[in-house]
This record gives sequence, structure tokens and C-alpha cells, in this order.
Amino acid sequence: MSEPLLKTPAPALDEEILVFTSGGHRLPGILSRPAQPRAGAPGVLLCSPGLKHRVGPHRLHLKLARFFTERGLFVYRFDFHGTGDAEGTLFSDEVPVLHEAVQNGHFAENATDAVAAFCAASGVREVIACGLCGGAITGLYAAERDPRVTGLIGFQLPVKVLDQEADFADQISGEYSDFILTLYLKKLVNPAAWRNFFSGKSEYRLIWKTATRRLGRLTGRRAPAPAAKREIPAGMNRNFLRAYDAVERRLAMLWIYSEQERARYDFEGDFEQVCLAGRTKPYTKVVIPESNHEFAPDAAQQRLLEVIDAWLTATLGAREGTGA
Repeated sequence: MSEPLLKTPAPALDEEILVFTSGGHRLPGILSRPAQPRAGAPGVLLCSPGLKHRVGPHRLHLKLARFFTERGLFVYRFDFHGTGDAEGTLFSDEVPVLHEAVQNGHFAENATDAVAAFCAASGVREVIACGLCGGAITGLYAAERDPRVTGLIGFQLPVKVLDQEADFADQISGEYSDFILTLYLKKLVNPAAWRNFFSGKSEYRLIWKTATRRLGRLTGRRAPAPAAKREIPAGMNRNFLRAYDAVERRLAMLWIYSEQERARYDFEGDFEQVCLAGRTKPYTKVVIPESNHEFAPDAAQQRLLEVIDAWLTATLGAREGTGA
């Protein structure tokens, strides 16, 4: 087993509070300074995952701040308006509605203003945006708005927006449907699963949909082949597509997914196979097995850091080799 990338006990971080104003609200954050700054390297902006605090799930952002500063990079993590310790209020109490708003750029202005505050306070001229789920797509929108964002590390990037009025089983891809069916089949020998099934606690519609879809493929009843001119898949986030098209030629991108993540199947199926059909894919994508949405357990988080470390070494090495 490889040596952990974050040592124990954790070294103390050289940190200061950095507050900036965005949309009329004061947003607090923590600026972490490396003991030995890497000359000319970009800083790392940690975008909070959706509606969560700047510490991140299971203190993920604190761990990432340590990880990046140990590699000579400045790091800034902050709260979006209406979350954590930031001023402002959110426009709705319904989490699904807010998640959809985040995916469509609700916090993009906050992230762009954070880039400006981060660069002014730290002296870095370029920024790598980094985030989980809603933080990943918010970082992409910041890159679209501000050319100082030259890199993006996104975990579980969502590329489709769920229709809250439609049935979930009708919106998932065929690949993800097969994955869910596989999980259900593994439960056939689990007595607790059968108790849930007969007590009314199972997702009957989802089980039926996944089973009939798979049966249709096995018996040859496949969906009709797409037309020569491919259309945008249903549910695809058009704001995401616009932002991606705007930055794909200038942004160094790393996309990381857990093996069981639904967003992974949306990305690989609808985005890569349909939206990017025939186009080059100027990014690195890595799938981490045996991990969940927030990259637990510890082995998955260790693998996450290893992937970032390898990409960061290659990306910064290429920059320094060209004198960029």
C-alpha cells in the first residue's frame, strides 16, 4: 500500500481570514499560505459543494488545503452567500430547487469575485478551481467568466439537471440503469433486502424500469439509432454545455468520479458519447472504484489525492517546461 499523501499528525496551516464582497454580501473565507511557495504556480480556489460549508463534507476542504499547500500552492476556501458564515439568504427552502439553481450558475458571481479577492490577497496570477458536485460546476462557470481560472479539478461533475416533476426512473441513462439492476441482483441473497421488498420499502418502479430496460436490450428491442445530426439529450444542462464550449481549448481539466456515481454515467453516456461525438476530449477523467459521492471510505480518499497529485505534477511540470 502506498504511503499516505497527508501525514499524521497534520502540520499547522499558515492561515488568515479573507472576507470579500459579492452581490452586496460579505463572504468569509480562509486563505492558506504554503511554507515554501512554488514560484509562478497557480493558486487553488476550493468551491463549496452546493449548499455546504467551506470545510467541505467530512472536512474534505481542510484536507485539500493541507494537500495543496504542502505542494507549494496558495489555497482559498470560502462560503457562498446564504451558506456557512456568509451573509445573505437563499431564495428557497426546497433543497432540490436550490441544487438545480446551483447547477445553472446560482453561485457563479460569488466564485468569480472570490477569484479576484484571492489573486489580490495572495499575489497569484492564475487559479485552479476545485470542487465537488455543485462546486465543480460553479468552478466551471467561474472559468467561463474569468480568464485567470486556467485549471479545473472537478469531482462528481453533474452535466444533467433532473426534472423534479418527472419520475427518476425515466430520466436515468441505460448504463446507469444496468448498474442499479446489478446492485439489486446482488441483494437477492440478502434476507434484509427481501424483508424490505415485502414490507413496501423498496423502489418498485425503479426495479421494474431497470429490469425491463435490460430485458429489452437482451431481446434485441433496442432504442432506435440516433439520427446523423445528433441532438442534445433530454435533461442535459445547456448552461454547462455553453460554459464547456467556452473554455475547453484553454482550460486544463481533471474530472474525477466514483464508480457508483450516477453523474458519471451521464457524463460518459450523454455528454461524451453524444455531445462530444467526433470531438477531441482535452481533459483527464478518472473513475475511482469502491467509493461514494463524497469519496469515503479513507482508501477512496487516498486514491483521490493520488489522482490529483499525478495530474498536478504533470500539469505544473508541463507549464514550467514551457516557461508558461
